Parts: sequence; structure tokens; C-alpha cells
Amino acid sequence: MARYLSSGFRGKSCLCDGLFKGFKWGDLRRLSSKELPTKPGVYVLRLVVNEYVGPADLRERVGKAYSKASALLDKAGWRELSNYFGKRVERIRRIDPVKCPVIYIGATGKGTGTLRSRFRDLAGLRHTIFYPVFSLILAGWDIDFGWTEAEDAFNVESRLKRQYIEVHGDMPALNKG
Repeated sequence: MARYLSSGFRGKSCLCDGLFKGFKWGDLRRLSSKELPTKPGVYVLRLVVNEYVGPADLRERVGKAYSKASALLDKAGWRELSNYFGKRVERIRRIDPVKCPVIYIGATGKGTGTLRSRFRDLAGLRHTIFYPVFSLILAGWDIDFGWTEAEDAFNVESRLKRQYIEVHGDMPALNKG
């Protein structure tokens, strides 16, 4: 049974919501890769932000995710691991759920990539935002995964990012290198 969200994403609305019209949405933790198409496309990660929680509390929750992730890297004491994931953990600090709940816009890329395979990559080390997303989940954040099929995924992704910048003045927090 599909775990799609019938009314789209969950949580508070944002000025950029119209960019993702026509996307299908699911709870990142409950969605199975088998429920996703084996076609190219574009996907979005969006924090589920409760509109009744105050801005300070929302930002504090992001700060806790960053602190927990940093503490785990420090505790490991593994230099190479810290070098690799440390830069990615820093991206968490850029997230401002008050400004916008969208944290990443991605595409399946060129070649044989599909929405299904990219979703699997996200659940492992093959995706650059794995550790930040995993850290947010461990800190108690719910995240929605939105997607749409697109044969020209790279161009659709580029257009969405440009439009996102027009709305917010910057890329989503986890897209910035």
C-alpha cells in the first residue's frame, strides 16, 4: 500500500509551495523505495514544521540536530570520518525552518538514475546529504519526500532551483556546498 500523503506535504505553508505543484509526497521514514517510479525525476526534502511552534523553538530543534551530529563525530575521534561528514554537518546550521521548510532540491541525474535508486542512495552513504538528514531525523524532525517524474530531470531541477532563489534569495540549506 502506498504511503503517499493525499493532501500533499504536511506542515506550514511557504511562499515557494507553488514550485512543487503536481509533486507526490510521502513521509521519508515510511516511504519505501518500491513505491517510487523507476523513471528519472526531481525530488524535494521538506521539514514538517508545526505552525503552532514558535520560531525560537524551531530554530533550537535545528541547533540540537547540529549539536548531536557534531558530538557523534567528535566522540568517534576518526579524523577521516570527521573530515568527510563534518562539512556536511555544517549544512544543518544553514537550515531555518521559519524562513522555509524546504531543505533540499535534487534530481536523479544523467544516465540510468531513477527516483527509486536516488531514494535508496539517500538512505545510505551514496548521497551527500545522508548524514544531515539522518541527524535531523534522530533529533526528532519529520521530513516529507516529494517527487515528480521528468525525463529532463537535470533541467527541471535547475529551473526549480532558480525559481526557489527568486522566491527566497538563496538555495535550500542542504543544496549549498
